[in-house]
Amino acid sequence: MVKILCKDINSGLRLEAVIKMYRSREPREMHKAICADCGKECEVPFKPQNGRPVYCKDCYQKHRRRY
Repeated sequence: MVKILCKDINSGLRLEAVIKMYRSREPREMHKAICADCGKECEVPFKPQNGRPVYCKDCYQKHRRRY
């Protein structure tokens, strides 16, 4: 038996599943941190670790890699 599936339909179904999962998840716990560049207080969705820089939204844009 050969299965022939339409890529557009399958990708649409996967997208629906991702959207449904995203909407149903609980809000992330936010943690306060100090930006390593500008020193402003910010909130991040992960627990900051000593020795690793944390950046605010503006400074993160300057540091992130562009592909």
